[in-house]
Amino acid sequence: MYKVSVIVPIYNAEENLNRCLDSIRNQTYTNMEIILVDSGSTDNSKKIAIGYVRFDKRIRLLNMERSKLCEAINYATEYATGQYMLYVDSKDSWLDKNMISLMVEKQEKYKSDAIQVDSYDVYFDKLLYDDKYIEEDGEGLILDNKYLMEELNINERVKNVIWGKLYKTDLIKKMILENEEKTNELQWIYEVMNIIERYIILHKPVIYNIKEN
Repeated sequence: MYKVSVIVPIYNAEENLNRCLDSIRNQTYTNMEIILVDSGSTDNSKKIAIGYVRFDKRIRLLNMERSKLCEAINYATEYATGQYMLYVDSKDSWLDKNMISLMVEKQEKYKSDAIQVDSYDVYFDKLLYDDKYIEEDGEGLILDNKYLMEELNINERVKNVIWGKLYKTDLIKKMILENEEKTNELQWIYEVMNIIERYIILHKPVIYNIKEN
């Protein structure tokens, strides 16, 4: 069973942090390490994170001074030991319990460098899911690098964010080593996508993203 490194950047995320971390801990896929990186939170986020570290041996906590998102992500990635990498937004999202199992299964089936899943938008007590590409793409879509970069520029099928994607760890570490100055999320994702040869879009909504509180 492949090991997945789940990296969770944290900054003043106390309102959603328990739900986010519980959704990671309760995954049906168990071979994980969970790396939390706190960037100088001024609320109770760090205290919450310490509680999880004490409770679950798979979790570790790294600390930084106030930093940009990609600085925190790059720092935590140095400590990752899994074959695959998943980044989770602690402030506004949580995961379906089968998300990682599904992504690893499809990653191995299609021998891809990265896989993207769909998400629900959470508005108060309503869940919205944009399914406009399902009829056209079927359950999923396999992209080579040329098609991937074209779709990334459009930012519809391929989302230009770090979240919601399972990556091969060696690709991420290679990108960070070659582009250490990349601290902008858009630059970061473009540099990663540029070295991906095979990319899978899986039309399964298994992430919940908060749009309004």
